Amino acid sequence: GKTTTLAALIDHALAHGARHVTTVEDPIELMHGRAQVVVSHRQVGAHCVSFAAGIEGATRADSELIVVSELDAPGALEAALDAVSSGALVLGAVRTSSAAGASEHLLRALPSARRARVQTRLSEAVLCTLGQRLLPRKPSGLIAAYEVLLPPGETYENLTLEDAVNTLIAQGLVDAADKKLIFS
Repeated sequence: GKTTTLAALIDHALAHGARHVTTVEDPIELMHGRAQVVVSHRQVGAHCVSFAAGIEGATRADSELIVVSELDAPGALEAALDAVSSGALVLGAVRTSSAAGASEHLLRALPSARRARVQTRLSEAVLCTLGQRLLPRKPSGLIAAYEVLLPPGETYENLTLEDAVNTLIAQGLVDAADKKLIFS
């Protein structure tokens, strides 16, 4: 689910002009490479000691796009915000039950003395929060239902998980009974 989505976002960035991409993962799952593009893969434990150190290294290497598989790892959020401040686009994955809960989940992991400062930086840095749930696809397999949250003031509308599930049901891709499993 999240690995496939991150891979698609990296491919999109590479197809639209990104020239220096760094992934920070444990283990490395996303392998990318194209002519005239630098793609660096850093595995925590092998190439860097932590997610934060991997992000800091990617920032020093002037990566345009930094992809982090565990943004809620110790120190990773603040390192990612520093990378954003230096001009990088950071895509980070967080295990949480909803897009709306992602920021709260990240902030809860911080010591209370740093939360307010980091919360302000996070609110200024986030361009979009994307959530996904993998649902059973008819007749077999899985399909992702996406939730998209944009900062206040954007001209586009948010897409709720319920809207996404209803669309998949209307398209006949998901059984209506599965909606009860998600929203119960």
